[in-house]
Amino acid sequence: MNTFALKLEQMKANFKEKPCNPFEEANEKERNLVYLLEKAGVPKRFLKKTLENYIIKDITPKDCFDKITRFLSEIEHTSNKSPFLVLLSTHGTGKTHLGIATLRKYGAYGLYITMENLMREIQCSRNFSSETNEKSIIKKYSETGLLVIDELGQEDDTKHAVLFSIINHRYNNYLPTVLISNFNKNDFANYMGKSIVDRISECNYVIDFSNDISYRKFLRKEQ
Repeated sequence: MNTFALKLEQMKANFKEKPCNPFEEANEKERNLVYLLEKAGVPKRFLKKTLENYIIKDITPKDCFDKITRFLSEIEHTSNKSPFLVLLSTHGTGKTHLGIATLRKYGAYGLYITMENLMREIQCSRNFSSETNEKSIIKKYSETGLLVIDELGQEDDTKHAVLFSIINHRYNNYLPTVLISNFNKNDFANYMGKSIVDRISECNYVIDFSNDISYRKFLRKEQ
């Protein structure tokens, strides 16, 4: 074998693909997913929350995971609907866990925000030295892939107008949304108002934990 042929064989050997290690691939996929979740605004406490590690006991509605699965399936297979997943209950039932786990299942293609932090972003944008403005912030949350809005509560008229603007845009453009609140169904409907309820009622999956004990108390008991 001449010198050129020998070097060519050495080059081929150097570029030969390494054997696939499924554990390394899984770890790499998880690292990428965590990175995307961080970029999506998910707090560190919830980066590892999945549908699989949500503890199912008597506190979990029987159709909980069925509704989440159907919600995700509708996002994937239907382009002419605006699916909404609504998680309702008192404090501490694992709603945020489920909401973020749903975003994770969607490949972290979207954003997570609490209503309080959304309004803080908008308030800061009104500062003279701000590099963003209210319109661009509303646009960001209106157009993202899957939006999770947490801690919907007693907003004033200004906050409610922002919420309506975002939800209305997402409804009109067939974008999926997860809404999380401590209200029960009736209070949630009254709080959201008829105009918003009419939009999300066309294609929504409501999971109501209102009659359940606290998920956090349950976790402490289990530990």
